[in-house]
Amino acid sequence: MLFNSFQYWIFFLIVAVLFYSMPFRIGKLLLLCASYVFYMWWDPRFIVLILTSTVVDYFLGIWLEVTSGGRKKLLLAVSLVVNLGFLGFFKYYDFFAGSLAGLFHIPKSSVVLQVVLPVGISFYTFASLSYTLDVYWGKMKAVRNFVDYALFIAFFPHLIAGPIIRARQFISQIQYWRWPAAIVIQSGIILVLSGLLKKMVFADRFAVVSDSYFRDPAAHRQRWHITLSTWVRDYLFMPFSRGRKGRFVLYRNMLVVMVLVGLWHGANWTFVAWGAYHGLLLVGYRLFDRATVGTAIDRVMRQRWFVPFSVGLMFACFVLSAAFFRPKTLQTTGYVLSALFGFQHVTGEFLLTTGTIVLLFISLFLAAAQERNQFIDRLALQPARVQIPAYVCAFLVLELFPATGPVPFVYFQF
Repeated sequence: MLFNSFQYWIFFLIVAVLFYSMPFRIGKLLLLCASYVFYMWWDPRFIVLILTSTVVDYFLGIWLEVTSGGRKKLLLAVSLVVNLGFLGFFKYYDFFAGSLAGLFHIPKSSVVLQVVLPVGISFYTFASLSYTLDVYWGKMKAVRNFVDYALFIAFFPHLIAGPIIRARQFISQIQYWRWPAAIVIQSGIILVLSGLLKKMVFADRFAVVSDSYFRDPAAHRQRWHITLSTWVRDYLFMPFSRGRKGRFVLYRNMLVVMVLVGLWHGANWTFVAWGAYHGLLLVGYRLFDRATVGTAIDRVMRQRWFVPFSVGLMFACFVLSAAFFRPKTLQTTGYVLSALFGFQHVTGEFLLTTGTIVLLFISLFLAAAQERNQFIDRLALQPARVQIPAYVCAFLVLELFPATGPVPFVYFQF
């Protein structure tokens, strides 16, 4: 059930109407049942995994709060083994087994199991681990209400494509729930509509070009993923760096963590290379910044007129990483890079149509206008005579200018 499908919004509206028509205590049960139905819509078999992870970490969280010493560390280890064990087997077994088979010249068919990747397992695993780690470090109290905790793990709007939510943020909203104000509802509607417009009208059309190119090239960091980057910072980078001094340790941890971030995105050497690329970018930036402090280069780079150049350079470096992220093999990555830098002649159909180019410039204009004036955020404050025509226009655009068919979100595969 894709978020940009008619089927999903029928499901969402039914759940929302039922939820707001009953007492909150019963409404929580409705949301939990709806979330499990939503997850089983893809494959009912894998509901066992999310239920197991939920039950194990619910009880471990309570025991972690009342235990100390070595036993507390053992309980945390159980949580790590269960959650990372599920994630490691279903997401990475075939990858590592196949890589080792190739290294030792063993037929891959004899070791690879063709394991099906449960949808959303990376997201709910990280969410669950953030809870047990926060309880272990004393950053939050253990949740005693099982429905509250189960809903935190399985809440369907974030379950299969993110973002990675934290228990501290979500549980408090359940425990102190109140009816949303009208301005909050209006802001939510505007955010949803603007997101659908970006996805269905702009991104899906641009995907026609990018997917075709990366599928067959011969024929043709914090905003990037803010919940993942903050999770990595709080639960990987900071614990690894705590109590350790020295620039070498800092740079090493940056590189290692970014490689792990790349591996989180997918069980493929292209993602490992993608993570290493970003790790080297971070380390290179730190080294350059340290080497130029107080120099003429530093003074020039701090000038306001230089900002577009620095932003453009970083954007170009980020876009270059798509050569690692989108292809399926390192060989294809090499082909893309050689073609990009002119080392290899590429022939084929020109996919950038006039309509796509016009849409690209419209999207750039709207992005700059939003960054400068926040016109989308301010729409919620406008009177009905302004909001209603805006909603009508949004629905008309979604109806008149969609892509050829529903295109899945990139993060559905994680």
